[in-house]
Amino acid sequence: MAFSDTQTQAIAHKDGPALVLAGPGSGKTTVITNRIVTLLERYHIPGSRILVITFTRAAAQEMQSRFFTLYQKRNARLDAARSTGVTFGTFHSVFYRILKHAYQYDASNILTQKEQYKMIESIIDELDMDAPDFNELASNLLGEISAVKSNCLSLDYYYAKSCPENVFRRVYRLYEKKLRQANKVDFDDILTMTYDLLSKRRDILDAWRQRFSYILIDEFQDINLVQYKTIQLLAAPKNNLFIVGDDDQSIYRFRGARPEIMLGFEKDYPNAIRILLDINYRSDAYIVAAANNLIVHNTARFPKKIRASHQAAFPVLLKPCRDPAEQNRYLTAQLRDYHAQGYAYEQIAILFRTNLGIRFVMDALMKGGIPFHMKDAIPNLFAHWISLDIIAYLRLVSGTGNTRANWLRIMNRPNRYIKREALAPFTSDISVAQLKAYYQDKDWMLERLDRLEYDLSIMKRMSPYAAIHYLSNAMKYQDYLKDYAKEHHINEQELLDVLNAVHESSQSCRTFAEWFTYIDTYTEELQKQAKSPASKDANNESGVCLCTLHCAKGLEYPIVFIPDINEDNIPHARAAVDADLEEERRLFYVGITRAKEHLHLYCVSEASGKEKFPSRFLEEPWAFPPDFCKKTLSRLVIYYICLRFLFCQN
Repeated sequence: MAFSDTQTQAIAHKDGPALVLAGPGSGKTTVITNRIVTLLERYHIPGSRILVITFTRAAAQEMQSRFFTLYQKRNARLDAARSTGVTFGTFHSVFYRILKHAYQYDASNILTQKEQYKMIESIIDELDMDAPDFNELASNLLGEISAVKSNCLSLDYYYAKSCPENVFRRVYRLYEKKLRQANKVDFDDILTMTYDLLSKRRDILDAWRQRFSYILIDEFQDINLVQYKTIQLLAAPKNNLFIVGDDDQSIYRFRGARPEIMLGFEKDYPNAIRILLDINYRSDAYIVAAANNLIVHNTARFPKKIRASHQAAFPVLLKPCRDPAEQNRYLTAQLRDYHAQGYAYEQIAILFRTNLGIRFVMDALMKGGIPFHMKDAIPNLFAHWISLDIIAYLRLVSGTGNTRANWLRIMNRPNRYIKREALAPFTSDISVAQLKAYYQDKDWMLERLDRLEYDLSIMKRMSPYAAIHYLSNAMKYQDYLKDYAKEHHINEQELLDVLNAVHESSQSCRTFAEWFTYIDTYTEELQKQAKSPASKDANNESGVCLCTLHCAKGLEYPIVFIPDINEDNIPHARAAVDADLEEERRLFYVGITRAKEHLHLYCVSEASGKEKFPSRFLEEPWAFPPDFCKKTLSRLVIYYICLRFLFCQN
């Protein structure tokens, strides 16, 4: 195949550090695999001295497979490729190999995910930590422990998000103590211990430096601090470090990725050469132009402009909709239109900012009989503790949930000061009248129970949608969530998003029974998707792909839809500071550049009874100019969207 001038330059690079900026669809994997072949054949570097690092096992396997295919074509023998001795692996697999040689570790020393959750759960119990959702608290704590380790942070100065700082420090220290007592290491320990080992044992460091004298790293923008420090040790003093990535596609800061490491690479290595792969071989020129116009508004980036190899053929289409229901109608209609034109459903992807967004579209596709599969492991909305609270309330008013378990869940959400002892005599068929009998000598409690009885009687006569609205507002469940978020250092919008999603799920249901049936159907579909071969094997995927923007990284489709491009979603409500906003912009950029031919963008003006505004990313400035959208919108409509947004913000 013919290479561009910059691809040729990157492939031919031999010694010293190199920074390869690889824009979307620029053929970075082709460059990496061809450079490996060049090192082997032109420069006669032994394969055993070449190390190729990726961030996931799947990416490592894909890179190795692409290299084998390329080398086999050049040498006519597959065994020739396998015998080169080139090492492909993830940071964790490579670093574990180093630890294994030093400490004689085996698989039994690695803490499994199941063991990790069991350990953190025992700590939560030991410290008597309160949480409505045990699994959520455990997950958040483990995420923060990982952040401290991977970023080499001081525990004493770390600001915890899932609980008060003093409590988090106790959790962290207990977790570390239990790890050592069990002679276990977690996945973050593999990184930190390798860095510690190589920092202190020069003999071991020199041996591995000689072993891996040429290091290639893919997706370098996703590297964290401890990974980078370790690689710096391994690469020195020759620094044959070949890094490939795109700072504009750094979207995993929440996992510890630090794009500033890539941005500062040339400061750390002043003699590094910079190579820009600036031709996008994937996307229509309109899509590339839109992406360029968007990402240029980030300040923390390498200045660059990506060019399209394809001619401009299909304008980017922006569709404003009244609400999510209308959005879904347009979306499903367009899916059918493309299918009628000859596109397979497998050639189409719908990308979402959060997992919650997937639920609404999934429901529409189920009702429309359009096949789909999901890339992400989508958590069941109705398994969330907020959902379980609401379900318990509605089962109670429907007469099917007068159980002790239901009452224990809802009786103090919001707080009514009902004691567990009041339910002690009962297991089922519990009534407010029975609670009144328990509190007969406490007038202030009887007033609270009278109010609860009245509220439940009102909800009983409502539709599910109206009942949830009444629960949220008149019964102040929404205020309870806000107070809970403040008390537990949680972003309140995340809780309110779940509440709104549950509320929206009931909109088309006339009766409680109908809503309960819908929940069962939805849960069954999720279970079916989880068990489907498509969730494990890309070759078996069928139907439209539904996935988050984060999960879409590295994928490409002829047709891409991105719904809900509204403020508080894209960018997310959590994005409060400039660094967060820039990451949100990069995330949107990643979504846009997944499209090869057709890109459809949607925004809504109303959701969950609240006014919504188009994302600022749709007008920065004219990221999607009117002529891009002429097939569906007039200039006047586009101007209206953007001016309304600006007016309301000011």
